[in-house]
Amino acid sequence: YRIGPPQKPDIEWDEDYIYNSEDGGFGDWISKEKWLAKHDGARLLRWDLKDALDAYAHYWSNTGDDWAFDYEKAYRDDAGVRASIDEEIVLAQQAADELASGGNTSFQFTGNATATSQAHYAQTENWQKTIGGHQQWASGDVTVKDGAATMVVTVHGEDRYNFNRGQSDIESGAPDDENGRFTEIGGAKPFDSRGSDPRAGTCSVGAPGYATASARPE
Repeated sequence: YRIGPPQKPDIEWDEDYIYNSEDGGFGDWISKEKWLAKHDGARLLRWDLKDALDAYAHYWSNTGDDWAFDYEKAYRDDAGVRASIDEEIVLAQQAADELASGGNTSFQFTGNATATSQAHYAQTENWQKTIGGHQQWASGDVTVKDGAATMVVTVHGEDRYNFNRGQSDIESGAPDDENGRFTEIGGAKPFDSRGSDPRAGTCSVGAPGYATASARPE
């Protein structure tokens, strides 16, 4: 972590399927209709997969535009995401305390990106399909007065929505190769996605003991 305004770190993503690199055929059209029918059916029957279905629909929009997910909702819904965000908050708080202990009284700070650990992988099917194992980083605003550091820590989630050759969906077992194929024939385009979750709290300088700053900033 370092003093400075929020700065999104450079993140390198794997891309197993090269967009529009192969010609499609009749079998691809059949596969497309099957997957779009699954999507439409899930819209009617699986309200719990709304975020995942929105992400999948954006994949099929074929624009490649950045897409925003609701990281605060992920925190509420998913114990794995919640543990990952809480862990990042603790690290950010400790870093902010060190910066404040150095005599800084009013400052912003920003950090590097790290991959979410396997132990904190998304646990719900909705968020497994929406962001799965993703990257996160933190930024914050700190004010120190009378020995107390008041801060707002924002955890940023970053992901690349694409499919991994040879892997399968956790819940259904459906091979990623089926959906990755749509990238190869130029029918659906991977995209970057991101969300953020701000948290506020106060502690004494030199004692960043509050484990999680769960309050929303006003």
